[in-house]
Amino acid sequence: MPKFQFAAVIQDHEEIPRFARGLPLHEVWLRGTLLNMPRGQGATRLAAQLKRRLPSEARLGLYAWHYLTHRQEDALPGRGTRTLQIDAESGPCGHLQDTSSCDAALDASVRALGELGGSSLILGTPASMTPGAVGRRRVRGFFERCASREIDLVWEPTGLWTPQDIMSVVGGTSARGVLSDTEVSDAGGVAADSAWVRVGGAGQAVHLGHAQAESLAFVLEDCFSDQLARVVFSGPRAFSNLRNFHKATSQLA
Repeated sequence: MPKFQFAAVIQDHEEIPRFARGLPLHEVWLRGTLLNMPRGQGATRLAAQLKRRLPSEARLGLYAWHYLTHRQEDALPGRGTRTLQIDAESGPCGHLQDTSSCDAALDASVRALGELGGSSLILGTPASMTPGAVGRRRVRGFFERCASREIDLVWEPTGLWTPQDIMSVVGGTSARGVLSDTEVSDAGGVAADSAWVRVGGAGQAVHLGHAQAESLAFVLEDCFSDQLARVVFSGPRAFSNLRNFHKATSQLA
């Protein structure tokens, strides 16, 4: 059975249940920053609220500001209250492009990550960023431009990207790709340090009961053997599913 590290995705600090402090959480990914990147006093208040609700050892990850990952025509799950000035001189935003607009969005994201004491930046790219030559080149180019920054990059693509596509792009970099739990077995050999396996998704009320948790544990054992397996829980039942999975795997160990 693999050794496990767990993460959970939240929209904001109010989604964290009381029992979260008793869970073996390695990371918590804050998805609300996709729309609104905190700064200054707002970041300080948010850091204090998260600290009160999370286990002391849990590290924080932020979703990158949407101006870095999404183009202006891409759909977003809501409206943000902060905007980034985009003009002909700054260049287009989104899709991890090498433009001044994307650089500004990255700088704002990294600055907030530092103010919140976080360590991981999650790149949630939209379905419009496809696995063709251009999409692959942009992702790899972005990883290369960030090589000197002291942040952990996690890439969570949506759309047509297969597990093999994702692993081929992150291979040889320090970034990690996010694979769905329903597709991870299709990825072939997955390097232990190159992937997170996602259970559930935004808006998906996946219920991971004891039998389902055991089945997933055996799938991950096939993929990772006795190496480290990173599992991130998302959706409305993220913390309950994490608790059920941890209980089931503890009994299997």
